[in-house]
Amino acid sequence: DNDVIALTLTNCGTAAQALVVVGQAGAATSELVSITANGTGAGHSALNLVAGGAVAGDLLSCTATAAMTGDFLNIDNASAGAGSDCLVINAGLVGRTGDAIRVDDAQTTGTGASLQITKTGAAGAGPVVDLDISGTISTNAIDIDYTGIATAPVIAFDTTVAFDNDVIALTLTNCGTAAQA
Repeated sequence: DNDVIALTLTNCGTAAQALVVVGQAGAATSELVSITANGTGAGHSALNLVAGGAVAGDLLSCTATAAMTGDFLNIDNASAGAGSDCLVINAGLVGRTGDAIRVDDAQTTGTGASLQITKTGAAGAGPVVDLDISGTISTNAIDIDYTGIATAPVIAFDTTVAFDNDVIALTLTNCGTAAQA
């Protein structure tokens, strides 16, 4: 039960790198690095990144230095079990001032969305977006703040099929007497 490859950079200079992989310039047909996890234990991860110190930089950084047409990060969970989540983010209990998820989009041309959810096939019983909030909350669950000129609706509902349901349904049964829709 020993490591096959163990790299320890304790006494290296601050600019030392443990592993550098530079790919070929041609039309590649395979991955530069491929990891296949065949273990079945619950504590077995294919890749584990641990910040063992007060890391000031990114723990994982992906940067495109050329025009790329592929996805930056592609998570394909199609063959996973029914109880498997694609992405789990545990933001922690510490008095965090940063966002758990932040999208900084400085796009000035094009029509790409900052966030797009496309759900196809049978809808199933679960919602597309589900906010479950427990504990005392002293701020809005959803906050939309415009600081520029708006030339389109803040929220637009458009359907291309026969839609026979409520667009917005509010149930205020358990709200306080001062609550308003």
